[in-house]
Amino acid sequence: MLRFYVDYSSYDKDEEGRERVYLDIESKNSPELFKQLQTGLYITVCDCETLEFEATVGFHERYQVWYGILDLSSRRDLPPISNCE
Repeated sequence: MLRFYVDYSSYDKDEEGRERVYLDIESKNSPELFKQLQTGLYITVCDCETLEFEATVGFHERYQVWYGILDLSSRRDLPPISNCE
């Protein structure tokens, strides 16, 4: 499963009220990861510090940006020392 670093401050809700975070190509993510994205793909998102979720990939047509719809039941608290590798 692909793993993406996210900034949870980019959190919002989609039109259906589902919680999502945006996948930022300018962050710790490799540009190669983005080449593998497709709508509906299941990925892991993490902030490399406190928690991670599994998420389903979507694409925002208006803003031309990828996002992950969080599976809130998959929340995992990360150990005190963690990283995104």
